[in-house]
Amino acid sequence: MITTTHRQYLKPSLAELETNFSIYNLAEFLVDNYVGVKSYAQINGRANQSNLIFESADFTISATTVTLTDKTYSKNAFKFCVIQVLEGVDEGLLVPVLSSDDNILTIATNNLLNFTTFKIYQIGNFPRTMDITGDYRTIPNEIKQATQLLFNYLVENESVVTGLNLKSESQSTSSYSYTLADNSQNLLLPIQVTSLLNKFV
Repeated sequence: MITTTHRQYLKPSLAELETNFSIYNLAEFLVDNYVGVKSYAQINGRANQSNLIFESADFTISATTVTLTDKTYSKNAFKFCVIQVLEGVDEGLLVPVLSSDDNILTIATNNLLNFTTFKIYQIGNFPRTMDITGDYRTIPNEIKQATQLLFNYLVENESVVTGLNLKSESQSTSSYSYTLADNSQNLLLPIQVTSLLNKFV
């Protein structure tokens, strides 16, 4: 099981996450979608702007870590990124990276994974370059608050989720991706959510 949300904007307990995994990740996706790509010019881009692919000779896997062989990176360079499995038994799985220390990545899973090729990148708009202080990367409090409020709203208003014209896909256990169809682009979010997000758009 994946033990955090994909973007890690929220930190639900394992029981909460297991019960509402897709809704937590949908709330994060909708927050990012509202902020939109136009914000990049204002926020100097994502904290990690790489899009790297590693094949079996480039890494080793343990129960909770992926070690990149013959590579050197700064501390937490890959924190808040995801590993997208491209080939292997777990193909399609999105695995969040909790932290990284040089070439050792701590991943958010309690299963021993099986894959031969993966891509690593920052799926969310946050953290931004301005959200890095030394070795520390943080998600802005307004993003955390907006995501929690939106999650609560989606849980309490199931018809909103079922009424969304979403193309959703489950490629593997705990792997979800979302695309809003054209007529859903102007989704009306609660005013409490948009008031927190408007400073980022």
